Amino acid sequence: MLKILIGVFYLFFGYQSIGLPFAGYNFTISTIAFMLIMPIAFLSNLKIKRNLFFAIFLFVLWCFLGSITRFSFTPSLLSLVLLLFLIFPITIILNKSNFQDIDKYVFFGLILIIPFVFYDLGVSFLGFTPLEDRSVFFENTNSNMIFDFYRVKATFDEPSYLAIYLDGLLYYFLNVNSKYRKNAIIIILLIIPITFSLTGIFLTIVIFILKYIKSFWKLLLSFVVILSISLTSSFYSEFFSGRMYLVYDSLIGNNISGSEGSRINSIIVMLDYLKQSNTLEFFFGEGYGKYDSWLIEKYKFFNKAMVSYARGQINNTIAIVGISTGVVGLFLYFNIFFRLIRDGLLSSKSLFIQMLIQFCFGFLVSSMFWGILLLFMMIPLNKSLKYEK
Repeated sequence: MLKILIGVFYLFFGYQSIGLPFAGYNFTISTIAFMLIMPIAFLSNLKIKRNLFFAIFLFVLWCFLGSITRFSFTPSLLSLVLLLFLIFPITIILNKSNFQDIDKYVFFGLILIIPFVFYDLGVSFLGFTPLEDRSVFFENTNSNMIFDFYRVKATFDEPSYLAIYLDGLLYYFLNVNSKYRKNAIIIILLIIPITFSLTGIFLTIVIFILKYIKSFWKLLLSFVVILSISLTSSFYSEFFSGRMYLVYDSLIGNNISGSEGSRINSIIVMLDYLKQSNTLEFFFGEGYGKYDSWLIEKYKFFNKAMVSYARGQINNTIAIVGISTGVVGLFLYFNIFFRLIRDGLLSSKSLFIQMLIQFCFGFLVSSMFWGILLLFMMIPLNKSLKYEK
């Protein structure tokens, strides 16, 4: 049963927009599959990593206690139950039968989003109506269009989220034994450039560096391929040169506008919060689910269309944890990943990529967030598997 749930999860892993909205959350097929793993595990007496589960429980408990201490009970605390369900699968002790065919489900899950990729291309070249104008499952964002080209986002709310999903799969397939490896990598490298996501391109480069750092010629070839794709057309080159300037401006000038500024300066915003906080706020934070209220209050004088902080949004999970739960919560959060490294459940390279994803993805309660982590944890398990070419 566990293998079926994990298989269903990764088969529909890319369907992050299509689901049933309830209480402010989108219950996709993947989310439901992940939530069912916890009760199935207890009913089946499956073995779990008790120390890791205890570390997770302490973090969730601190989120609860911190919010109660600051604001008493709030509706946002109910999502802690969902968070616990979504994190739980990483604590299960998997055997070969549980993960042997996961690469197949991951690959065919990738195939399932391709029709949506072609549809998005049809918006640019055939005049199709964008999916967000046809269905309630897709959101319209201000960053969808670039130079009259509709950025591909397929089954995601934003092109950058699609790129993060693809980079998670890219890192996985580059590091496992799988007969789908070559085809998966080709498909991923074809889609990432048409998302026009600077995050996606950056993660792709870092992933290839980590994979081929010992081989200079393979690394050089990877850069040549990526640069060739980036410079294929003048407007693509112009777009990324402009985005790189905004990144530079954000680093040097503390610019907080646009997606570049919100990502680059998110940790600085968190450190600024901790620096200016009183003793209670320093240890407990603003309270779980309350970081957005603090952001809106502090940045309400800025243009909401340009500064995401003014809307209560911050595209960085680490910053969200720090502002919401304080120094203690941040320590307990990092302790989860420390245990994964210490127990050999996650490699240092995998953790590095996962942390880069957290730097650009601000959804702690997300099946994609924890699904990518579980996928990375399956890499060392996959090393012992062989396949026929």
